Amino acid sequence: MKNYHKKKEGGYKAGYFFTLPNEVFEQGFTVYELVVYAFLVRAKDKVSDQSYWSVKNIARHCNMCENTCRKALHSLEEQGFISISKRFRDRVQQSNLYTVYEI
Repeated sequence: MKNYHKKKEGGYKAGYFFTLPNEVFEQGFTVYELVVYAFLVRAKDKVSDQSYWSVKNIARHCNMCENTCRKALHSLEEQGFISISKRFRDRVQQSNLYTVYEI
């Protein structure tokens, strides 16, 4: 049995929580879209509603492969729940910037 009071891998401590509106279940999300959307809501900056996690790290934290994560991200963008902007430094693309929109 896990001890939910110890610090977990990745720096997250069990017992902390975030909220999603009940309407999230009325959006017709696939399981992957729901998990990725929930992760982005949890990971976003509270002021700007933006997150710049890499696909690799989002996928790892959501327990899915990177390809599935990319598909979920693009589907969420097509449906208008997030926007994806490319970030560059010294003409090299870094991780994307995700803006999360409230439901």
